[in-house]
Amino acid sequence: MDGNLAYYRRVSGGVIAQSVPKPARIPSFFDFSDCLSPDIPLMPHSSSLHHRRSRVAIHCFRGILPCILLLLIGNSSGPHNFWLGTPAFAQTSEMEEMEASMREGEPGEDAAPIPTTQTGSDPSVIWRMVEPDFSNLSTELARLAAPPTVAPQPLRTGPVLLNESHVAFRYGNLPLAEELFFAHLALGGDAAAEDLDAIQFSPLLRRPTWHLRWGMALGVSGDTDVTDFHPVLDDGEHGDGQHGDGGPDRQSRDEQDAMNEQFEDEPEFMEDEFSDESRFDGPMNERDRPAPTTQTAPPAQTTDPKIEMRLSELTGIVGHTLTQGMQSRFESGKLGSAFQQIKEDPADEGFTVGGEVVNAGDMPMWVPGIVYLGEGNVREMSQKAIEEKLEFLLFVAVNLKRFRNDDVENICRVKVVDCKSGKTLIASGAVDNREIARLTGRPQTLVDKQLESFWKIIDSRTGLTPLPALSPEIARRRITQLMEDASVSTLRKLAEIQVLHRKGWLTDAEREESFQILLGKTGIQILYAPTRDAVPILRNLARQAIQRPSDS
Repeated sequence: MDGNLAYYRRVSGGVIAQSVPKPARIPSFFDFSDCLSPDIPLMPHSSSLHHRRSRVAIHCFRGILPCILLLLIGNSSGPHNFWLGTPAFAQTSEMEEMEASMREGEPGEDAAPIPTTQTGSDPSVIWRMVEPDFSNLSTELARLAAPPTVAPQPLRTGPVLLNESHVAFRYGNLPLAEELFFAHLALGGDAAAEDLDAIQFSPLLRRPTWHLRWGMALGVSGDTDVTDFHPVLDDGEHGDGQHGDGGPDRQSRDEQDAMNEQFEDEPEFMEDEFSDESRFDGPMNERDRPAPTTQTAPPAQTTDPKIEMRLSELTGIVGHTLTQGMQSRFESGKLGSAFQQIKEDPADEGFTVGGEVVNAGDMPMWVPGIVYLGEGNVREMSQKAIEEKLEFLLFVAVNLKRFRNDDVENICRVKVVDCKSGKTLIASGAVDNREIARLTGRPQTLVDKQLESFWKIIDSRTGLTPLPALSPEIARRRITQLMEDASVSTLRKLAEIQVLHRKGWLTDAEREESFQILLGKTGIQILYAPTRDAVPILRNLARQAIQRPSDS
């Protein structure tokens, strides 16, 4: 009967012993598991931490109070029960004999039977039956007193979905940022009024837009096995990686060589710092463990610096000029206003989307708002841009030719492709490194002059204008076009429907019917459900919109 308790009951005037497995712990006043469970997340806010500490204090009081009461009961005189005012239960001789007989012959059973008394309850009996466990109390209290290990979220203000759109953009996930922005617009209301009014019109695409979807790709042809591309550099040097007269690159190499020589002269440096074996004689003591450090928000990286490095390696100052030119157009709103006002490190937007940290998208951004497709010929990259539902492709072509004296001719051309029609909209003249070397003047000035007309044509052909006024009939035809356009996401369609309704070109009934055609009952929920219920629906639609077939 090891580990069993004998429960007695009287049946038909006789005493029958019934053995029942002893429970691991009787749920009681002494149970601390509900407040000390590791499953309860430790919230980073100070208010949550104080709440947890208060709960521990309350449970400690709940555990001590019965002990005090039991001591008072045990010391009370008289045969009456303290709680009921009735005679206390007295163990009969028959029950004592039964218990003794059941305990005889049990191996290792040295403990005496649980005593009872004729005059009152013995506190030790209750203590042995309840068996309160305080073994983990000090450990848990120390854990609660430790600093939080989760980065505290800043207090968020403003529309939830717009904040999350900015978070996704800052962390380099442009497709998710776009869909969350459209979700913010689809929710409508006063919070989205300013962004709904910011819609513009693309004469070339012949449709409203908030953000032109651009991509950039590289194409290398000719003698692609060369390792020194001899791009045009601002000092007139070609391909040697220097900036003339011991410029910054040369200086950094000299400093690195000097540092390496210093470490070679002092080989014992690493041994002095890290070879002390006495530090690793045994397992780390608990007090020797480093204190937990608070995690900070993961660093936001909107663009991938490796793209700029590769572009500069192939094209030199041509690539730098293209980078600066497209970035300035994004910042000025010439590519749309959706992400123009995003701050680098805001204090009121957080760093998660729906409580989850955002990962960079499958296509990193070259400059803010323009994704990088990779390297290949213009036909391959144009097809990839169409598959990614881009609208314009900036293609940088580099042709390399090696001569007998190991000199390399590097000719760069830049073109813009309309992804909808597949036609080339703009093509720059050739920037030849050998030609630039023969000309007088600063190379940067010569490249700027070569690309001057290229920028003017970009601004005139792809520029945006205010949205023209529409009649209700034209607005309804536009809705029909949206429904049939598979290249436009559902949230993008809902956003434009909200614009047409806000302008007064669609009635409430027409807007409701359009939402219902696109999403059924879910569309009605988005329109009329409380914001706290509509936001998760729209967030899930945004995540589904960027999923690829392999992800589902």
